[in-house]
Amino acid sequence: MVDNIDIEDAKEAQRLRKNHLSSMAYARKKAQREKEVADLSKAVTDLTLMYQQDKEAWLAEREVLLAYIYHLENRHLQN
Repeated sequence: MVDNIDIEDAKEAQRLRKNHLSSMAYARKKAQREKEVADLSKAVTDLTLMYQQDKEAWLAEREVLLAYIYHLENRHLQN
C-alpha cells in the first residue's frame, strides 16, 4: 500500500511539474509577444512623429520658397 501511495504521489508531483513548466513556457511566450507588440507600437509612434516633423519641415521650406518666388515675381513686375 505504501508503494501505491508513493507512486501516486510521484505521479502527482510529475503532473504538477509538467503543469508548472507548461505555465512558465506559456507566460514566457506571452511576455515575448507583449514585448513585440510594445516594440511595434513604439516603432509606429516613432515613425508617425518622424513623418509629422518631416511634413512640418517640408511645409516650412515650401512657405519660404513660395515667399521667395512671390518676391522674385514682384521684382520682375516692378522692372
